[in-house]
Amino acid sequence: MQIAQAGDGFGLVGAGAYIEMSLMHVSLAATQSDSSATIKQHAEQARTTLENIREWVSRLDQLAINLAQNPFDQATLQQIRALCDQVLNGNGNKQGGANASYSYGQLMAQLNS
Repeated sequence: MQIAQAGDGFGLVGAGAYIEMSLMHVSLAATQSDSSATIKQHAEQARTTLENIREWVSRLDQLAINLAQNPFDQATLQQIRALCDQVLNGNGNKQGGANASYSYGQLMAQLNS
């Protein structure tokens, strides 16, 4: 069976990947001399959500390896499903996921202070 790789070849984790690049840009925006209080506030929130996502995706990676070794392991599959939901929506303990991170990024872009 051949698996065709879909995507842009630019992953979520690792040097130069989406999460690290997003963290870098959030930091750059917040540390500029003309950064507003709004940018700084929402940059901190965006940073927190991105760090959450990085941690969860790292756990997902290990679970995916486990599932590849035992493809009928329903418990691992359930963990993957739950963790994917966390990556997208957060975990409900004030730890946001990708949706919250996107919202904070949008709030950073507001032109008011």
